[in-house]
Amino acid sequence: MRWTVWGLLWAVACATPEPEDYHVGDVDDPGDDLEDSDDPIEETWGLVQVYSSLIRNPNPLSSEEGVTSTTSTKLLEWTREGTSVTWNETLCALESTPVFGTHTSYPEAFVAYMPVYTRQAELSDTVTGATLEAGPFLDLLGVELEQPADDALPTEADDPRVFDMDQDGFPGVTVHVEQDLLGAGDVYVLQRTSTELIGTVLSDDRIEGHVEIEPEQVVLGATSWWLELDTDQRPDPDPEHNFFALQRLEPGATCADVEGVL
Repeated sequence: MRWTVWGLLWAVACATPEPEDYHVGDVDDPGDDLEDSDDPIEETWGLVQVYSSLIRNPNPLSSEEGVTSTTSTKLLEWTREGTSVTWNETLCALESTPVFGTHTSYPEAFVAYMPVYTRQAELSDTVTGATLEAGPFLDLLGVELEQPADDALPTEADDPRVFDMDQDGFPGVTVHVEQDLLGAGDVYVLQRTSTELIGTVLSDDRIEGHVEIEPEQVVLGATSWWLELDTDQRPDPDPEHNFFALQRLEPGATCADVEGVL
């Protein structure tokens, strides 16, 4: 598998930080009724989502695996009618932890040109302790496919299905990489991601749970040869390293207000 946004390449002789386990909190008052209304309930929520993957140290003398975690911070315009929830989702920020001396960052354009997605979810009941299930959602970045779930991602930048999503003059979307030994560069990629959230309503303004993400990526080009090398990676199977938290915010909240959700 080639280098991906969720996994990086090359190694320096250093340990990688382990992610902290995340345990879903306790339900405040199990069975308490949520707010009810004859009209749709419109609110603003913040969503923080963490996905982790395991990267094998490319040093042939080592069998070590490191963990990298990607945290996405999102602002939601949320509407609930009974047990049905719909929200419009705006990406606020995206950050990844370093692994084996390599760090990924996302240019402002990557975030600014991310589409506003409309999501749907369902509650098992309108009381605390209920389950929320959302997805799976399928997202494409930098490519348009007739069959989004089934068509293979293009592998050439001049494929007519590829477009410059972040409008920086390069195909697909651009990700920046810095490596302790090899320097820095940009990678031009396409992405397809399936995401599913399964959580518990802890209170009338808090939902926590675990996230299942299936990422797929194609590298179309890069500014340095080492950014196009293959690397061995796999999803971190530990559900405690793949989680989300939803928090109801005050009306008029902005992306800055989402930072304290976790």
